[in-house]
Amino acid sequence: RWGANIPKNARRHFWTKLELDKNTVPHELRQLLALLIGDLELLNTQETQDGDSPPSYPGKTARDMVADYLSGVKEHLFNKILIPHYGKAVVDTLPIEVVMTCPAVWSDRAKELTFEAANAAGFGDYRISMLTEPEAAAIHTVKEFKDGLAGASLKVCFSRLFSIFIY
Repeated sequence: RWGANIPKNARRHFWTKLELDKNTVPHELRQLLALLIGDLELLNTQETQDGDSPPSYPGKTARDMVADYLSGVKEHLFNKILIPHYGKAVVDTLPIEVVMTCPAVWSDRAKELTFEAANAAGFGDYRISMLTEPEAAAIHTVKEFKDGLAGASLKVCFSRLFSIFIY
């Protein structure tokens, strides 16, 4: 289960994507994660090499858990949004591009695992590309202010009918 479908008292897994690149998760972020999920065992004041990553997820790799999440996103997107609004025949003909974001400091291996998770989730039939989170934020800002602060001197063009941003 994911999102609002998770029962209120069920154990939740937060920020699973950070497991894809264990080497870039700073100690402060791990401490914040421990506080947010209420896991006092993870909350420690000393940095240790063995404890320098988010909690492990028994039975599945981080790639598999990210793939599970993305499968839910894909199912929701198509079955609850696109197909009811446009119809299956139209959706089947749309050129869809999946644009995923990742932390700017991620290694190439973490990006590769993210692509693998997207493919395992069923997005492999579409063009998949990746932007760093700062790049995605900059594009969003440009789009939001193209008619405002920047005026007519700024033009933003997108060639795809649909782009899917997964943050």
